[in-house]
Amino acid sequence: MSPKDRRKLPRIATDNLHSTITFIKGESQSVSKIECRIVNISLAGLQMETQYPIKSEHVYLGVNDLGNNPIEIKGRVVYCEKISPKMFHVGISFIGSNSEIELFGDVFKRHTILSIHV
Repeated sequence: MSPKDRRKLPRIATDNLHSTITFIKGESQSVSKIECRIVNISLAGLQMETQYPIKSEHVYLGVNDLGNNPIEIKGRVVYCEKISPKMFHVGISFIGSNSEIELFGDVFKRHTILSIHV
C-alpha cells in the first residue's frame, strides 16, 4: 500500500467485472444509467471505474444472492478521481452490518452483481 493509502483491509482485484450504475436524482426520482467496471473489492468497500463523475454522497449496491433474492447494501462515496479525460475512479465505503457486507462480498465474488444505485 502507498503512504496515501488508508485502507484497513486488503482489496481483491476483479477481472473486468462490469455493472450498471443507476442515478436517482432528487425528489423527482429521475433515473439514468451508466456502465462501470468494478476494479477491486474488500469487506470495507470497492473501487469502480466509470466515464462519468459520481457526485452523490451515498449509493446503493444491489446483487442477487445464491437463491436469486435481491440484496441491497448502502455505501458512501469516499472519492471520485479523474484519471483521464473520459475516465474516473470512484471509491465506495460500505455502510451496513457485518453480515450484510460479508454476504454482499460472497455474492460479488461469484460475479452476480446486478446494479449500483446512486
